[in-house]
Amino acid sequence: MLQQLYPVIRSSLQDILHETYPSFGCERILSINERTTVTEDDHHASPVDAMHGASYFEITVGLCKGSGEKIELRFKNDTPTAQYYLDLFHVR
Repeated sequence: MLQQLYPVIRSSLQDILHETYPSFGCERILSINERTTVTEDDHHASPVDAMHGASYFEITVGLCKGSGEKIELRFKNDTPTAQYYLDLFHVR
């Protein structure tokens, strides 16, 4: 899973840290949560993709930098193409 997320992890770190070649280590998946876009019972959407009532995933990845910083990145794939994108991040 981390290998599949590597391109979006790298590009997200480039944007967050303003580094062309961000270095990081100790990657690990902290959580994987399945979500649904439609939660109301009275809403009848066609479950074609995540935009129309289907399931999608939120994946939280933890990383560390050589400087001791710890970074958490949360990715979602609730788009029609199901590609993961950065939803939220924390730098500690």
